[in-house]
Amino acid sequence: MGWRWLPGLASLVCAGALSAASAQAPLDGYHLASSVTVPCDGSAIATPPLKGRGAADYRIVLSGTFTFAYNGTTYDAFYGPDGAPHRYVRTDPPDLVRVEEDRRAHRYVLGLSEGVSLAGSSVTVAIDTSRFVDDFLITPSEVKQALTGGLKVELYERPGPAAGAMARVPAGVKVAVIGLLAFLALMVGIGLPIAAYARRAGDELRVRLSRIDAKVRRASRSAAARGGFFAELVKQLADLQAAAHRLGNLVRESDRTLRTVHRDGLERDVRSLDQRLESATDAAVRGETERALVQKRAALAALDTVGRRREEAMLRLTKLEGTLDATLLKIPDIELKLAGEENEDAAISAIESELELIRKVTEEIRLEGDPTRLRPAEGA
Repeated sequence: MGWRWLPGLASLVCAGALSAASAQAPLDGYHLASSVTVPCDGSAIATPPLKGRGAADYRIVLSGTFTFAYNGTTYDAFYGPDGAPHRYVRTDPPDLVRVEEDRRAHRYVLGLSEGVSLAGSSVTVAIDTSRFVDDFLITPSEVKQALTGGLKVELYERPGPAAGAMARVPAGVKVAVIGLLAFLALMVGIGLPIAAYARRAGDELRVRLSRIDAKVRRASRSAAARGGFFAELVKQLADLQAAAHRLGNLVRESDRTLRTVHRDGLERDVRSLDQRLESATDAAVRGETERALVQKRAALAALDTVGRRREEAMLRLTKLEGTLDATLLKIPDIELKLAGEENEDAAISAIESELELIRKVTEEIRLEGDPTRLRPAEGA
């Protein structure tokens, strides 16, 4: 009778041991490879380049919190108050697997998705300030000033099965593998800057158009609620928004061209053809080389034109956004003028001036967004 409690005690001890082992399991055998804090200015931090699957396994630990003073809310990597999920933290790759989470401690252990290899690449983490801009309709600088705190990103590494197996690989095979890896590293080194440029360019345009859309909605709601003289303003704002998106399509088309046709390669071709032309003695060879040079230089000139048009288009979007900001600020002032009869003429004049400014900007963007525009429109 006195020993019947032993099996129950043994079960409790085993359960406690298993629980403790489970708590440590996500990082068992891993060592800390790097630790860095994510800044609150929207810039991304990157882990050291990862090894391929088999050579090493990884865990990424996100911990800590950051506070947005604009609404007084504190967030961790995944959740806000009362456990509500949010999207203010951006990771690349975005599909990291949650291995373990401790919401009370604001600590999350993540792993790579099955079959995903980031050999030679890094995991990046950033606080997505553009989402705060979209959600709260304030400027990026106001968002950055309102953010404090920071998330800690820790990378843990554990040697994979291939690490020990390499010791048994013949020397000749190792040399071949090292050569292949060097070639792949060169290819990654060429591809990563291009991919990074594409992400930055796409993010910049997406954020700009999102802000413009939000401001058009805000100005249109404000004008529509007042009715009367403001009805035409609502229509012009819709035209301005459509023109902005046509201009955005021009920027995207330019970005695709700039990603596809690489200046470095064209310049190398021109230098090579110049050298060949200097040493060529056969007339036929010289003729073919000169024709090739003409085509390559024409391609370089066209690439310069695409780059300039992209920059001009982005500047047009900046000007358009400035026009929207001015309109948002002027609507209440115009309504105050309409409130007094002696100011009605001044208010109507103010509305007409605002409409004329928006029409002018829209027309400029229409011309800029026309792919066939090579000269000013007739009558300009």
